[in-house]
Amino acid sequence: MTEEFLLDIGFRKNEAKVYLNLLKKGLSTVNEISSSTFIHRTNIYDCLERLMEKGLINCIHKDGKKYYQSSNPNKFKEILKEKEEKFSQILPKMMELRSSNIDKELAEIHRGMKAVKLILKNFLKKKQTILVYGIPKKSREILGDFIDIYHKLRIKKKITIKHIYDGEGSKRARALNTLPYTQAKYIPELKYSLVSTNICGDEVVFILWEDTPYIIQIKNKEIANSHKSYFNLLWKLGKR
Repeated sequence: MTEEFLLDIGFRKNEAKVYLNLLKKGLSTVNEISSSTFIHRTNIYDCLERLMEKGLINCIHKDGKKYYQSSNPNKFKEILKEKEEKFSQILPKMMELRSSNIDKELAEIHRGMKAVKLILKNFLKKKQTILVYGIPKKSREILGDFIDIYHKLRIKKKITIKHIYDGEGSKRARALNTLPYTQAKYIPELKYSLVSTNICGDEVVFILWEDTPYIIQIKNKEIANSHKSYFNLLWKLGKR
């Protein structure tokens, strides 16, 4: 999990391995780091140089040898804060550039779990009822712990969500109906599909639940209203 975080904030894979190795083992020579990480010495030197430039490790001389050790991990707070401040400075200009040529009605394609999580979190910012139908079992496996955390956050914000499952989702529907601001039904005749339809406000999001999810996000009021009407029709046919 820690290595994933380092990769997310821009570390190269070898940098992450070297830093975590130093964090775990303390004072180490290049040979010791290379032996523990299975990274060639030449690459180790490159990683150490970049990590020292970031202020995340330091070097000391002891008994005629050069040793490296990790700096206090609190240094990350300074780095992230600095990045946030820089981003805050350029954000207005980025928004200005985007608003000058953006079409208010958009269709976008995304890939991966990061995109799914971001879209679902953005739904909560709308503070409107969320409608979802065609939810496969595989989606819960892919989302993992995130979906439970998401529901807790949604409930805290008092945002209602309504689900429609196929016949295989009857058990999940019953479980969801025990949660506040949560309603769920299932339709035995509804065919199993790996694609879920998510509607909130003027957005419709289709998610193909593969190991790397494929997402089509449409921002169009008329299309959203059309899918809301279809959802309401299915809702009347659903069972609790």
